[in-house]
Amino acid sequence: MASKKLTSRQIKEKLKHLKQDWRVIDSKLVLEKQFKDFRQAVLKLLLIAFTAESLNHHPDIKVFNFNKLEIKLQTHKIRGLTIKDFHLAKEIDGLF
Repeated sequence: MASKKLTSRQIKEKLKHLKQDWRVIDSKLVLEKQFKDFRQAVLKLLLIAFTAESLNHHPDIKVFNFNKLEIKLQTHKIRGLTIKDFHLAKEIDGLF
């Protein structure tokens, strides 16, 4: 069963329930976080990766400036946001 693309109104409502500073950019949920050092950033990346794998929903994750992570969520099949993206975002919120 494919997830349905959320409307702008639904997205705004769901953003209110996330704890971290998630933003919508180019139809993707985006979160940037800064860490003490490279090791901390990579450890958090690994936790996110295992969480995403358990949900079978895989984000784009980038380490940059040695201690920052950029996480982008989107349901690639529909090139938009679905409930699956917000479910993973909520799980990621729980890691911080």
